[in-house]
Amino acid sequence: MTSRRRTVKRAQQVTITQAALASAEKAAWAALPFETGGILIGWRHEATVHIVDTLEVADGRAESHTYRRIHSAAQKHLDAYLAEHDDPHLGYIGEWHTHPRPQSPSPLDLASLRSVAQQLTSPIALLVVAVDPDRSGTTAHVRIGGRARFNRVTVTAASLDVLP
Repeated sequence: MTSRRRTVKRAQQVTITQAALASAEKAAWAALPFETGGILIGWRHEATVHIVDTLEVADGRAESHTYRRIHSAAQKHLDAYLAEHDDPHLGYIGEWHTHPRPQSPSPLDLASLRSVAQQLTSPIALLVVAVDPDRSGTTAHVRIGGRARFNRVTVTAASLDVLP
């Protein structure tokens, strides 16, 4: 008896347009001293997740260390976006939020990514835009969540390329 193994190509790289990154950075500065965030729009191709837009989904209870993405509001934003953009390749590819200080994704951020990835069959991205008010700059941190062998969910760091 032979067995067949199905190999799923996991995303290892993320690209983002300059406009999408600038939109997230602008939202990060505007939300200070609180966090903000939303969903990522784009597509997947082989081992790459391509981000073309960031949609901000307001959280009226956001704090300096907490952002909660409201599913129903995110779905409304996604539906409206897709209705305006006639491209069958575009869709939800992950989550983004900000940190009002220079900090990489927290354990809670990674647990949330695992939870969302558990519900999906394709890899998703997490983009955290961390603001450094002292240096007047931001740092983008990216993680990929997806299913691995035996249906186990993994979260890994990914490279980020900014495209024009």
